[in-house]
Amino acid sequence: MTQYKPLFILKNVIKTYAWGDRKMLPDLLQYENQANIPQAELWMGTHPNGTSFTEVNNTLISLQDLIQTDPQFFLGKDHISQYGEELPFLLKVLAIGTPLSLQVHPSKTHAEEGFYEENRHTNSPSTHENRIYKDNNHKRELLVAYNDEFWALCGFRSYTSIIEGLMPIASETLQQILHDLRVSPSSSSLQQFIYSLLSLSQEEKEEIIIKTMQVITSTSQSFTQQHPYFWIKKLWDIHPHDIAILAPLYMNIVHIPQNKAIFVDSGTIHSYLQGIGIEILTLSDNVIRFGLTPKPIDIASLRKIVRFEPIYPEILQMDISTHSFSTPCQEFLLSYQSINNTNPFILQSNNTAQIILALNGKAYIYTNRNKLYKILQQGQSIFVPHNAGSYCFRGESTLFIASTP
Repeated sequence: MTQYKPLFILKNVIKTYAWGDRKMLPDLLQYENQANIPQAELWMGTHPNGTSFTEVNNTLISLQDLIQTDPQFFLGKDHISQYGEELPFLLKVLAIGTPLSLQVHPSKTHAEEGFYEENRHTNSPSTHENRIYKDNNHKRELLVAYNDEFWALCGFRSYTSIIEGLMPIASETLQQILHDLRVSPSSSSLQQFIYSLLSLSQEEKEEIIIKTMQVITSTSQSFTQQHPYFWIKKLWDIHPHDIAILAPLYMNIVHIPQNKAIFVDSGTIHSYLQGIGIEILTLSDNVIRFGLTPKPIDIASLRKIVRFEPIYPEILQMDISTHSFSTPCQEFLLSYQSINNTNPFILQSNNTAQIILALNGKAYIYTNRNKLYKILQQGQSIFVPHNAGSYCFRGESTLFIASTP
């Protein structure tokens, strides 16, 4: 007879960052935004800055505290030996109303150094919104486009493309700092150009911004989302005095089609521009920002953290055989299953610990005796312990499944 472990429906945190949209997340997850404020991210996992909770014996308990009551029962010996007594990933839903900051995530070494130094020099707790390093972990992430409207800036363009894009708007100051990259294109000269651009005086930045907007507005041409000027105009409307609005001229503009993904490694400069995405990442909230934000920026970290090399992100497709996305990351695996009553999802009896999110309808969870166990409403997620038993998920829904490889 199959032995079943209990499954735990989660109560999750909504992050109300300014770039969030007021309607997208409430509509998708089916809740009321009574305060009518931006709803940016849904977090599912055990990160202390936004841990999930669940109900046990009519009492709310954090997911991490639940796991700590019996780590071996919930996670299994193999998991604990490799990842410790916690989930090594964080699952999110992003609803992007306005572009995110120009940012990068640190490697493990940089995160440990930065967290240590920031703790030495500040009295702010690690949860404070103005902290740069909120934990000592690296951050690598996979972003799956939920709709077909997901756009991002990710990685640097080719040297030639950067130079060709910048020359039409090049003021005298811009020409000066662009000189070395034009004469001798390399990772070193690209690094020096970006650092110099972001470190200009505000007066010099305004000179470049004014020239840029004059060039853009002087043409009667309408620009598509593939064109840098489309995004520069959008960014200028929000951040009219920020030189980082030029980022679409030196970074790749990437459209991620629905149900496809990109992997963003530590050290890759990026900004998500619009759309709804499902994101899985290592257990970290570390973001080093360089512009397009009212939050603190850290230009000094640019040289040591960002990888200054032209690279276009690969658009990833789900592996049909495993229903998952392949990445080099050892801490997480994201898969999805579209289910209906004739095409259920059956949890393997030797499953790893995981979180399952239901979108696009309800999922009905049955035991192998065809007994209804729980109903997962649209927008709800559930924690599945290690080796939970062969539960069967039916209904009309899309399941996003976060686990370890």
